[in-house]
Amino acid sequence: MIRLFFVAALGMALFSLVLDYFALQPIHSLRGSSKVVSNFFGHSSQHGVGSPDSMAARTSIVVVGGGLAGMSAAIEALRQTSHVAGVTVALLEKEARTGGNSGKASSGINGVLTRTQRDKAIHDSVDAFIQDTLKSGSGRSNETLVGKLVRDSTQAVSWLQEDFGLDLDVLARLGGHSFPRTHRRPDINGKPQPVGWGIVSTLGKHLGELAGLDDARFKLITGARVTNLLRGTHGGVSGVVYETVDADTKIIQQHSMLSAVVVLATGGFGGEGNRPRYLK
Repeated sequence: MIRLFFVAALGMALFSLVLDYFALQPIHSLRGSSKVVSNFFGHSSQHGVGSPDSMAARTSIVVVGGGLAGMSAAIEALRQTSHVAGVTVALLEKEARTGGNSGKASSGINGVLTRTQRDKAIHDSVDAFIQDTLKSGSGRSNETLVGKLVRDSTQAVSWLQEDFGLDLDVLARLGGHSFPRTHRRPDINGKPQPVGWGIVSTLGKHLGELAGLDDARFKLITGARVTNLLRGTHGGVSGVVYETVDADTKIIQQHSMLSAVVVLATGGFGGEGNRPRYLK
């Protein structure tokens, strides 16, 4: 069963949706079947969906977008399937390097009940974080998504600290928060360290190392702009179409990639306005 996921900008926090899927899905189904039954949000619409190319490359999981969300998704997809032979992951990023807008973030990453809060005796709570977020949203927030964002924030910060050694050990209380829960990096020689760049450069280095391994489990393709989704034989999504530009001739080349799972981590969900299609 082919699945299509949308992952928003908080990376690991909202990627737990995909982790839940990997935990429940029979893992053999990720080995490259191109038959589609349905996708995560129901059947695909006619708009923006093309037909599979018989010459298309194949992978088990393709992640579109190389910001914090996409890199987190790719890393966890590899980790969750590391015990299964034949499962491959590809990450497509339209820019020349990974990072996305996440690399420009300067305030920090919010988390509740984290190691740093415990060490500093900050008596925060999940409910307090939820209420702060709902209040800031002026009644327009989706309470289910807010709850997921808050509850998964502990894991998101811990993942960065424990798995990647990121020094998110400074806490700040920013506007709208009733407790210090914005995790930052300590200053170096009196100068602040950019939080977003520190995170995405660390994850990007990790993925670059994985892409250089000989096991062919992971492929990182930069300069790859996804332009279309592929339709399977039974409806739904079976992969993506993307474009690259030849470095010498500057000619645009089109490619297709079939995949058992498609994760869209391209951002832009805030532009859906008052009639959201995906963030319901």
